[in-house]
Amino acid sequence: LLREGYLGSQLLDKDPLVVVKEKFGEIMQEGLHEYNQRRRLVNIEKKRNKGVPLSRVDEDEMKGRRRRRRSGEVSDEDDDDVVVDGVNSNKLGGLLDPEERKRFYKVPFDDDGS
Repeated sequence: LLREGYLGSQLLDKDPLVVVKEKFGEIMQEGLHEYNQRRRLVNIEKKRNKGVPLSRVDEDEMKGRRRRRRSGEVSDEDDDDVVVDGVNSNKLGGLLDPEERKRFYKVPFDDDGS
């Protein structure tokens, strides 16, 4: 059963399953990006706690940023650390924040209006 709408060769309405699949992929990609950012921050903190000179940690961080820029990914320089009630929300414990949980568990398809 074809659930897509076409006018000639132009696609007018996508199959609802395709829409859900694409939205799921976007959400998974966003979650992976957030997870990788948190892990990077935790790894930097571990290096600092081990006593690795800060200049070396900063150099490693800058190398990662240069690599990302060359590969076409978004740079972390635009991301600002958000501080709410004296707590940095970009730390690993961000998921324990009630507002962060609400955002994570929000129904992903309510913004379509369909």
